[in-house]
Amino acid sequence: MKKEQFKLYADIKSQIKDLEKQASEIKTELEKEMEEAEADEVKTEFGTFAYVQKTSYEYTDTVKGLESQLRQVKKEEEKKGFANPKISKYLRYIENK
Repeated sequence: MKKEQFKLYADIKSQIKDLEKQASEIKTELEKEMEEAEADEVKTEFGTFAYVQKTSYEYTDTVKGLESQLRQVKKEEEKKGFANPKISKYLRYIENK
């Protein structure tokens, strides 16, 4: 196996982590600027930056109870072999500390 490829992969993953942190910090600054300017959308030569809405729901205890029951039924089907497993294989990288 080529050690260089593993090193390159590790380096790239580290760079991505650093860039994501940097992007998050800049995003916070942009959000602050947009709020101060009372702008929901800013068009630039790089693209459009816009606030969007996403709706999510908080369900009643009845629904939460039904979801819990469903999880239990799924586990039972897994144990009894009624549920068909779907196995996927992927590469996981854990950075040395």
